[in-house]
Amino acid sequence: IPGNQSTTDRRYTSTPGRLLLKSVILPPGATSIEFNLSESPDQSQPYENAGLLRRMAAMFYDSCLIIALWAITAAINTNPFTAGEPVTGLAYQLILYLEPFAFYLLFWRLDGQTLGMQAWKIKLQSTTGNRPGYTECSIRFLVASLSLVCFGLGFLWMVWDKDGLTWQDRLSGTRIVFLGKEKR
Repeated sequence: IPGNQSTTDRRYTSTPGRLLLKSVILPPGATSIEFNLSESPDQSQPYENAGLLRRMAAMFYDSCLIIALWAITAAINTNPFTAGEPVTGLAYQLILYLEPFAFYLLFWRLDGQTLGMQAWKIKLQSTTGNRPGYTECSIRFLVASLSLVCFGLGFLWMVWDKDGLTWQDRLSGTRIVFLGKEKR
């Protein structure tokens, strides 16, 4: 724009927790813009991490819903087209694995809570206190699956972890917090 003295140099510097953008289309006289990345606007009230028993109770509630979902899938797959014989094989097992994946991904991404988590007043958050993204939720589910295959060691890890985090908390960049007496 003629007569505009804005600067368009694109240099960036950063320090832990801070990003400094120097001279990126700034008004005349301004030399930099500073963003403080150490605080999240959604984390106005910090919550403590949820305990192991509360997490397990929510998982029990959710597992009842998943078992009901599997029962519907089994009923659909045992149909007149297969002469009453159940459908088996790798494809069927993959469907049974993807159903809980879709269940958790949908609930975690939309509101950070499954129905079991709502009952036990716990919520999934990213480490910045925001709602987790699809990638974080997917990594969390895959690592939680691995934790179960390892006889729950990934869940029990929070007992020894200095921050009280599980494998899936650490690797996905999320954590489950206890909401206390608040509704949500």
